[in-house]
Formats: sequence, structure tokens, C-alpha cells
Amino acid sequence: MGTIRIVVANELWSYRDVLAAALSCLRPEAQVVSVEPDELDVEIARLMPHLVLCSKLTAAVESVPGWVVLYPGHETRAEICIGGERQTVADVQFDSLLGVVDSIKRHTRLGVVPSL
Repeated sequence: MGTIRIVVANELWSYRDVLAAALSCLRPEAQVVSVEPDELDVEIARLMPHLVLCSKLTAAVESVPGWVVLYPGHETRAEICIGGERQTVADVQFDSLLGVVDSIKRHTRLGVVPSL
């Protein structure tokens, strides 16, 4: 089954680092990597993550089984996609992000999301 891989690449490095640290602490079974937003597409190809948290949607991000675009256009919302199912969440909270991680883990166990 493998370890769920999460790449965190949202703007504001301090927020990115806090998210990555909190996810690592609360989901210790996950491999969480924080990367600069400008390096995200390259890191997606290298790491093959199951989930990406970022600030900007790209074709590379859309190729990942799960992604969250935090505060697109500096609005207080998030765009979330899990296995092709998209939704918009107003004023996203950290527990919602943990829920996305847990959903991706469930999909991984079921074989929906590829694992190394």
C-alpha cells in the first residue's frame, strides 16, 4: 500500500511550514514535504504525491489524485479535488484539510490512488 505522500507548496512560507509541520505531527504515517511554489511542478514529477496543498492550480497539480488550492485569488475559500470530485469550501479550516488527507488515505487503501 505504501505511505501517503503530501506536498505542501502554498504561498506564504510561514503558513506553508506550519501546515507541513502540523500535518506531519497529526498524521505521522504520511510523508509530508514542503516545497517552494515555483518548484511545485518539478516536485510533483519527482515525488508523485497523492495530495498537494498549493495556492495555484496547474496541469501538474490537476494530475495528482488529490489537491487543495488554498485561498485562490486571495479569497477566503479553498478548491478541493479528491479522485476527480471537485468542491469549493468557504473559509476552509484545518480540520477540513485533515479530512482531505484521511479521504486520500482511504482511496489509497482501496487501490484508487496509485502508490509506490
